[in-house]
Amino acid sequence: MWPLTRDGSDRPRPVRVSELVTAHRCPLALYHLQGRDQPSSARYVIAKEIARHHGTCSDPDLLWEEVMAVMPEIDPAMKDFLSTSLLACSRMVWPPFTEQDLQVRSERHRITGTVDLAGGPHGLFGVVRSSSAPSEGIYATDRIRVAAYALCLEEIYHMPVREGVVLYLPDGVIRTCPVSPRDRRAVLTGRDAATAVISGEVPKRPLNPPCTHCPASDRCRQGASSRFKQG
Repeated sequence: MWPLTRDGSDRPRPVRVSELVTAHRCPLALYHLQGRDQPSSARYVIAKEIARHHGTCSDPDLLWEEVMAVMPEIDPAMKDFLSTSLLACSRMVWPPFTEQDLQVRSERHRITGTVDLAGGPHGLFGVVRSSSAPSEGIYATDRIRVAAYALCLEEIYHMPVREGVVLYLPDGVIRTCPVSPRDRRAVLTGRDAATAVISGEVPKRPLNPPCTHCPASDRCRQGASSRFKQG
């Protein structure tokens, strides 16, 4: 069955890729963040705007005008981040993507999301990140994102999607991400964990929760404290 909405209605909906990625890292984080708007960061808005041009725009002033149109409240100091990212990306070789912000959905696996860049050869697609690249390889959460989008795109293309690319735009780094069985399993695990949370279950605390920099850490600690006092 499709997961239920948080208000208890029986209107079905698929699990969003962002939800299953969060739930895979820590279901408690998804539990505490549900129903709360998570605004895009300034770094991500800038990265998306650079990606929108596929490396064809080298004018930081023009791009900054576009960024301000998208996020009028952005800190003017972030223009330096745009300039350094744009310079780093000038050395990238961009795949010939034809689509951006492509809405995808897997009926079979009950997940949905938005692919940043798609329409490349043999189903190649791209995930835009505003974080610096790891020293090698690809972050675990990004591998799960790639695998989740691959599962959706396979139902559009009617063929296996073997890999995607992750674009770490602040460093001008693009890395190929093969879709492994391990990452596909992680998608299904995250989907099931997210489904339980969306359906109203209170998840257990993971053995080694990734609390550092978690936007839900304060609410999580407050919730744990409340349960402790009640018990």
